[in-house]
Amino acid sequence: MTLSTLDTVTDVSPSSLSTSVNLPIGDARRPDIDPRWVYLSAGLAAVSFLLLLIAKMNFCDPDVWHEMALFREALAEGRVPTEDHFAYTPTVSPSIHHEWGTGAILYGVMTTFGGPGMMVLKYALVAAVVGLCYRCARRRGASTATFLWVAPAMAPFASYGFATIRAQLFTLVFLAALLCLLEIDRRGRRWWIAVWLPLYVIWLNLHAGFAVGAVLFAVYACEQALRREAYWHLVLVGAAMAALVLVNPYGASYVPYLMHGLTMDRPLIVEWQPLWRRDPRVFVMFLASLLPIAYAIRQVGIRKLTGILLLAATAYAAVRHTRHVSLYCVVWACYVPGYLQMTNVGA
Repeated sequence: MTLSTLDTVTDVSPSSLSTSVNLPIGDARRPDIDPRWVYLSAGLAAVSFLLLLIAKMNFCDPDVWHEMALFREALAEGRVPTEDHFAYTPTVSPSIHHEWGTGAILYGVMTTFGGPGMMVLKYALVAAVVGLCYRCARRRGASTATFLWVAPAMAPFASYGFATIRAQLFTLVFLAALLCLLEIDRRGRRWWIAVWLPLYVIWLNLHAGFAVGAVLFAVYACEQALRREAYWHLVLVGAAMAALVLVNPYGASYVPYLMHGLTMDRPLIVEWQPLWRRDPRVFVMFLASLLPIAYAIRQVGIRKLTGILLLAATAYAAVRHTRHVSLYCVVWACYVPGYLQMTNVGA
């Protein structure tokens, strides 16, 4: 190296130094990669994961027929029946069906558009879940490329909720919507409350999975309090949510039914078994999904990972009951891409 060259290298002004430091790491390390190829390859990976798995799940879930028959009877009687006329064994009275609203939607689609309409509805709901997860991840700072590369890894887990068509699929849509609205709340805006409460009423009439939304809402409020952020408005919203549970065809009778349903033991139903017992292979994949979270904690610190308590709560639920794996996947897809974006891997 000549003296003139050395002078050129060492003569760096503060402004030029600042400019060089602020350059994105990706641009500095990979200046020769066309971003269009990154998005194209990531997009193909995402489509392959989603379609190859979900497109094969075309077996009609048996619950569909009972839900549609229930709503057909409701139309004939002029009210939602409280006696189960379809059971061939002794049953309880009053008989409360927490998926009656799903039956109404499916009955309307089936009688109007037939089987093709049911498949269109299924893929529309899947697209809604993916779109809302993407929207949430982007709000939390994840790039499109990061989301497209990371989120499809959850497809094998999420397929538990993408049967044709389980009421749980509606729960996945509303859960993703809730997470999007909570990101608006983090920014100090409160208009989301007027959107959330009507959505909550619809959710509780479609599937009892709304209880998961209520629990995660409470967990979010606790995290906000621990972070010394505004949370008293969340207490008021939570009280309104508790009162709105009564807005259903069964009235106050729905509450004891719900409490019994949430606490009852289901040893003979395989999807309610612990994940490690029901599907050891998926349990290993679940453990692998924890590695990016641990990496992000090590890189940026747990205090910077907002929403980590919601992720922990759904991870625990997934381990306890196999059917809750899809809930964990939605929260994971919403939060983990943003976590990784703050690390060297994201850069």
